[in-house]
Amino acid sequence: MKYIKGNSKSPTGILVAFSEVKGENPIEPNAKILAVQVVVSPLSAHQYNYPVVVFPVSAFSDKNHFFKIIDFIGNCDVIQLPDFQIPKNQSDEEYLKERMKMLNEIIQDYVDHYQRKYANTINEQDLAIFDYLLEIGEVNVSKTTSNSSKIKRKKIIEKQVDAKSTLKEIEDLLISYNDENLRKKDSRTLKESKKRGRRKKLKLEDFSPYITFIKKYHPEFDIVNFEKAVQKNDYNLANLYVKKYFAILEERYETAQYFQNRINQLEKK
Repeated sequence: MKYIKGNSKSPTGILVAFSEVKGENPIEPNAKILAVQVVVSPLSAHQYNYPVVVFPVSAFSDKNHFFKIIDFIGNCDVIQLPDFQIPKNQSDEEYLKERMKMLNEIIQDYVDHYQRKYANTINEQDLAIFDYLLEIGEVNVSKTTSNSSKIKRKKIIEKQVDAKSTLKEIEDLLISYNDENLRKKDSRTLKESKKRGRRKKLKLEDFSPYITFIKKYHPEFDIVNFEKAVQKNDYNLANLYVKKYFAILEERYETAQYFQNRINQLEKK
């Protein structure tokens, strides 16, 4: 993928991909340039959902005509694809399918770059989320970067943080509050262990970065109810909510309903 205009590190969200035609052109016989415009919408980017519009192929008689249109568009990225040239031993239909597959892969790659750009522009309102990403090693910040300027400087996110990894962080944190593992290793009786009160009180501030992340990027989870359970220091209720979220994530809806029924019973007490 050769960029004629723009670059992959800072995509504009408007991509024009073009090829020079060599030989027969079944799309537009007299055209020497074939081009496709792709637009990525940032409106749903905060939900990790990037709607993409791919416009029909446009044909141009020559490069001059094509680049006049590019100049009119203004702020966009332009890439040159391999020449459009149908091999003699291949049908038009087969070749067009190959070209479409190649274009789809290029679009996916472009959207990935665009997503990364969005993630790298975290602002001060996203401080809690940024702290979470920093904590679990998803963001690299230069050692010379001061705490006060972390949000203002460019961030590099190595990989997308998804719902599953975030829920796993919450689950592990809940386990750290539970004294069950300590009881197994301890020679004291269960009665003595309870007397010592090994389970720590749940602290909302420990869960806050994960809750904020889920609220912002995964509204399909009723994370507000989990938050309330933590505020009430109800370990069992909080744990059931996490189990329900995992079931929803894995599309085990009957299991999710089972956990919801248990939650309802527990809340009635």
